[in-house]
Amino acid sequence: LAPELGACRTAKFCEGRAGGVHNGAMDLPKIGKPAERALLNAGIYNLEELATKSKAEIAELHGMGPKAIGVLENALTDAGLAFAGETA
Repeated sequence: LAPELGACRTAKFCEGRAGGVHNGAMDLPKIGKPAERALLNAGIYNLEELATKSKAEIAELHGMGPKAIGVLENALTDAGLAFAGETA
């Protein structure tokens, strides 16, 4: 059974995603599809989950490039968060 639209945890079930995987304050920012798939396949669905990983761990994901890392780092900073091992 697919989750209801408001309860979705992946982009596959989320329709009308204006600017990111979901639409709340801690949602992932808009990044390229390969990088987005890399995060989702790693079980990372929002900024709070992303902040539990180091920048090096994220950079190792297949499909993750330097541009996406920069966008993610800026989104974490804007949310008062940082990659694991770094200060916000």
